[in-house]
Amino acid sequence: MARRTIVAGNWKLHGTAPEARRLIMALKHRLVGFSTRAEVVVCPPFPSLETAVDAARGSAIQVGAQNVFCRPWCMSEAYFAIIRQCASLHGWSP
Repeated sequence: MARRTIVAGNWKLHGTAPEARRLIMALKHRLVGFSTRAEVVVCPPFPSLETAVDAARGSAIQVGAQNVFCRPWCMSEAYFAIIRQCASLHGWSP
């Protein structure tokens, strides 16, 4: 099985949800008619996940979560159970 190429952008804690939407909409516009075998993934800050999923809907752009931790007591990371709940509410899978 051949390895898949993934092009991912992770912008950590920079930007707001509206800025994430603008960035993804611009990326969608640039990818129209562009043929690639690479998967395109954006990994916005945790508070922008819902906005990013909405902005990427209907495109080949995938949304990833960053710095996920499986224990609720690690306050510097996004808790996986919250990511999973958000995913189920919006029809995507973590």
